[in-house]
Amino acid sequence: MSLLEVRNVNKSYGGRGRSSGIPVLRDVSFALEAGESLGLVGESGSGKTTLIKIVVGLERPDSGDVLYEGVERSSASRSTRRGFSKDVQLVFQDPVSSLNPRMTVRQLVEEGLVIHGLAGDRSGRTERVAEVLSLVGLDPDQMERLPSSFSGGQCQRIAIARALAVSPRVLVCDEAVSALDVSIQAQILNLLADMREQLGISLFFVAHDLAVVRYLCPRVMVMSRGTIVEEGPREQIFGDPQHEYTRALLEAVPVPTPVRR
Repeated sequence: MSLLEVRNVNKSYGGRGRSSGIPVLRDVSFALEAGESLGLVGESGSGKTTLIKIVVGLERPDSGDVLYEGVERSSASRSTRRGFSKDVQLVFQDPVSSLNPRMTVRQLVEEGLVIHGLAGDRSGRTERVAEVLSLVGLDPDQMERLPSSFSGGQCQRIAIARALAVSPRVLVCDEAVSALDVSIQAQILNLLADMREQLGISLFFVAHDLAVVRYLCPRVMVMSRGTIVEEGPREQIFGDPQHEYTRALLEAVPVPTPVRR
């Protein structure tokens, strides 16, 4: 049984009924295994963000199912859905705008602990905050500072710490490094890879940057116009793509040292 499974999900916007409107997702299905790092690539407007919202429960599909440990989310009990919201955490694209500028780092990271009743009293929560800040390479002594006093890369580490604080089993990363400098991107990617190894969490990494996904994810899906057009090991996707859209994506990647005629 897969840890997380999406079955035949469809989603449209703009219509008055489920069968009307502009289709954004068309019969999308995939499974995420425990401890796996799965990548999803596609151009802007291909439906990646809508799929993320459905996976984490921010949107409901028009049809189809999202299952966690074999249980369909929409028909699950309230306590089961609450457990799902704890176990599946989202890391947003922009690390700065995703953090409340009026909250300290401690308040940001412990918020999930308060919501889910974890880590006991204030002292226990502070200890857990210090633990996860150290885990992502930040100084726990800085937890009373505001996000504005940190760099973009440090803010993304804070966002990852906030997600990890509740001990999730799945991290859903929505273009989690696209707003960062290239050198900082590498640091965050290595951090995510380390977290997967150390904690055994699963990663669902969504991006338009093919090189980033190739580096982080052994299995890759390609989305075009709301449909998964190709899926397989990264060696196949990047070395021997079968779908014309995948080949077009790869051909569009700039060459660092083009051959001069």
